[in-house]
Amino acid sequence: MFWHYCGFAYIVGDSSEIFLKDISYLIKQEYELNQRRLVLQINNDKLDRYFSNISEIVRVEQYRFVFKHDKYDERSLLSLQNGFEIRELDKDILSKLEGRIIPAYSWNSSEDFLEKGKGYCILHGNEIVTVAFTAAISDTEVDIGIETNIKYRKQGFGKCVASRMVKDILKMNKTPIWECNTNNLGSKAIAESVGFEVLETHPLFMKKII
Repeated sequence: MFWHYCGFAYIVGDSSEIFLKDISYLIKQEYELNQRRLVLQINNDKLDRYFSNISEIVRVEQYRFVFKHDKYDERSLLSLQNGFEIRELDKDILSKLEGRIIPAYSWNSSEDFLEKGKGYCILHGNEIVTVAFTAAISDTEVDIGIETNIKYRKQGFGKCVASRMVKDILKMNKTPIWECNTNNLGSKAIAESVGFEVLETHPLFMKKII
């Protein structure tokens, strides 16, 4: 099993019953053990059935998108109204970010992110409106993470920073990557607005929160 710092995990190869029981234990006990979540991504019918039958683990569906170059339009970089500004992420802004989808959940440290990653936010005065960033990077792909302050949602701000990230990733000659929960209609709408379309869905397994 590969278990990324951000919490997502993936199993490859053949798995014994004992191994799967150990993984189930880690999913159910993660917060008590080390405050690190374990969200298991599955693309195997046998493993899907196994984890679907464990009462303390919940199964959710995740969209996997594919980027379509002909659907991306740089004009989605909207002009911000007075009082709003777009800024590249720096150490000061990183220290103020709050939420679940932020660089601190994907990178070991701010220094690591600033050396290897990149991101943008929109500010309204001292308030952070939205943030988009490189959640993971490979030689050919860049996964985009994004989160918007709830009071500023459905106003186009998320689309603005997402489009800026896509523009930078294309300049790197890499492919933008996007995934989100099928219940996250806001994230899906932003993805589609900047050139992504749904490729498929796949299951995720995580601890059931009562």
